[in-house]
Amino acid sequence: MTTYIADHPQRARDLLGSKVKSVDHVQEIVSAIADEVQVVEDSTYDVALSRSVEFATGDQLDKLGALVGERRDTLDDNTYRRFIAGAIQIKRSLGTAPQMIELVSTLTGSPDVRLIGTYPAAFAVGYVVPEAFSSSLRARIKDRVLRGAPAGVEVQLIESVGTMREGDTLLLDVTPGFDGPGIGDLY
Repeated sequence: MTTYIADHPQRARDLLGSKVKSVDHVQEIVSAIADEVQVVEDSTYDVALSRSVEFATGDQLDKLGALVGERRDTLDDNTYRRFIAGAIQIKRSLGTAPQMIELVSTLTGSPDVRLIGTYPAAFAVGYVVPEAFSSSLRARIKDRVLRGAPAGVEVQLIESVGTMREGDTLLLDVTPGFDGPGIGDLY
């Protein structure tokens, strides 16, 4: 994205040489033109922002999703943004471990993501979220992770609810009803 310039009139006046500044009305003419440039800058920047995944909402976000083949269904804007960004990552993915970690982090919104490779062609990715996702959202996340993974590689996801501290180990929860930080549900 381009950088927003908020002071075109001042910049234009600063570029005038001392001899030109002394000519009658030159500064006023330059300021008038630069004011119009500022209006164009403000308008185009607003349009550019409203069409970026990070800032788009509603119908504009739906259009961006359609461009990358990501349907909204019942997702709110923030969750849908993550899936649009994930769709873009999938299209660029070679399925490397760092890319899988980044994809899961994007889709879940979790900064706490860990990958566990298992021989010969499988891996599990664990992530920590403040509250459990619905089964339909889990299924959608897993579907997207499978799309980004290399062909023939088995993927398992581990969702842990709570917070993780540095050095904590992400464990699998194989018994119902025992949840806590570092304990994850395999799916």
